[in-house]
Amino acid sequence: MIDVSLSTLLFIFAILAALVIYTFMMRSFNKRYKIALNRFLAKEIARRSYQILHPEFKYEVYHIDDQNERRLLDETLKEFETLMQMQKSVTSTHDVTEDKAKQ
Repeated sequence: MIDVSLSTLLFIFAILAALVIYTFMMRSFNKRYKIALNRFLAKEIARRSYQILHPEFKYEVYHIDDQNERRLLDETLKEFETLMQMQKSVTSTHDVTEDKAKQ
């Protein structure tokens, strides 16, 4: 059998307990961070989209320091604009089809 002292077992138990506590704390921290980031992205998409539709609308742009967040925002906005363009093309095609049907 392996001869392990009580202090070694307590030390191992303390490390495991610390890892479990750290994991739960980080999970809640990451969840709050994701919620805040999603809220920020939603607001920024709405502001930029509204500014495209109404150029007279001005707002103070949030300057992101982190390159990962900047890339995430840019990719999200690019995807959103692509989806809007696809929707416009589908809508315009649908309008043309309706016009032909009316004739």
